[in-house]
Amino acid sequence: MNLIESIENNIVKNHLWTKDDSLLLAVSGGVDSVVLLYALGELADRFQPAKIGVAHVNHMTRPGTQAEEAGVRQMANSFNYPVYVKRWQDKPGKGNFEDQARTFRYKFFRQVMESEGYSHLLTAHHLDDQAETILMKLVRGGLLEDKQGILMKRKWADFDLVRPLLETSKAEIYRYAQDRGLTYFEDESNQRPSYLRNRLRQRVLPQLKQENDQALTHLAEFAKDLRDLTQLAQETLDRVKADLVDDTEEGDVTFSIPAFLDLQPALQRFLLQDLLKEVFHQSKSFKKDYIDLILNWLREGKVNSSLDLARPWQVYKTYDQFYLRRVGQEKTQSGSKKGQGQTYYLTLNQWIQVSPNEKIGFFEAYHPAIEKGDLALAIPKTSLQLPILARHRKAGDKMTYRGGEGHKKIKDIFINQKAPSLDRDQAWLLEDARGQILWLIGYQGCQLSNDAITDKINYIFVYKQIPTEG
Repeated sequence: MNLIESIENNIVKNHLWTKDDSLLLAVSGGVDSVVLLYALGELADRFQPAKIGVAHVNHMTRPGTQAEEAGVRQMANSFNYPVYVKRWQDKPGKGNFEDQARTFRYKFFRQVMESEGYSHLLTAHHLDDQAETILMKLVRGGLLEDKQGILMKRKWADFDLVRPLLETSKAEIYRYAQDRGLTYFEDESNQRPSYLRNRLRQRVLPQLKQENDQALTHLAEFAKDLRDLTQLAQETLDRVKADLVDDTEEGDVTFSIPAFLDLQPALQRFLLQDLLKEVFHQSKSFKKDYIDLILNWLREGKVNSSLDLARPWQVYKTYDQFYLRRVGQEKTQSGSKKGQGQTYYLTLNQWIQVSPNEKIGFFEAYHPAIEKGDLALAIPKTSLQLPILARHRKAGDKMTYRGGEGHKKIKDIFINQKAPSLDRDQAWLLEDARGQILWLIGYQGCQLSNDAITDKINYIFVYKQIPTEG
């Protein structure tokens, strides 16, 4: 199958575009994108879209870039395609140049597509690029799904990103250009050994091809098999999550530890990975090491303990429950009065500042930072379930009370103690994972609370007012 036949086959098999779509072709001036431009010209009669345009970014890093820009303009004009050019003049002085250049290019492509009404962005990634990408992912490590390689078609923002040459080798691309006498430009930076991709291209891929002339195809097939397996695994994970995992009202994640440990070890790993990916949103603060760290802690770590991940995330476990939560960070509930929507999880043996002049501490034993004037309350460790939430009152709140039986409404406690209306809205209360209110700070402790702040059987809660400067 030659290059044109391969593209034809991919258009039909993968539904790359229809006659109603409009295509923006990214053309650098290199042999890959030039060949794609001319191949689309050959296919125009059979697979004519509504519109084709050409986008070119002049990185202005070498003397030859001006000639490349002029060459791309001339080629686009020969097909009567509109051409859009952007010059990268204000470059950042620091950081990864390749990443910054790619970000600049795709930002420009998106701007053109939005302003000019294009639906599909076409790039000239090919079979060798696919092999290089897979090898780079394998060398660098990371999550299994990251090793799936390049997709021929995928969603990108509100558009489709398409690679028609993805099953075509670099050798076939050069052959097409030579047969048709095409003019293209070579970027010498593609030969620099300072880049991992270039080293793989120059040293590793030739050796693999020498061992097996189908090595590129086999790597691409590996990526496709991995995508299929990942999709099947995700479907299984989604079913397990629906049965096992709950979201709290505060937006945190929780599940039963015994039920989790009953899962197969592989499911445990992938479930944790899936949950962590969701909360970190693929940010660079996510570390694969977290998975083994949390698994070992769940199996062997002590009860009522926590692990700090990248801020603001923490995992916490009670006797039988796991929590993935934000700590030390205000969250506001919609529809609440000013001040009433603030919620904070307390972290054991730490202070949490809940307002500019207030902080609350949560300790396993008496803490030397407790000073005269602080409010402190002790509660037996066996009488509550972690984690502990600090919040303001909500309609219908009620609690047990020290020295009495049954429950009292928070509203009635305020009325009985003649608390001013503003103070009622700003008062803090502590609530455990079962929803029992432990302490209406400054007003009432729960039935099981006591003053034995030095007793090791108790957790100690401390409220401290911070003096205002000036």
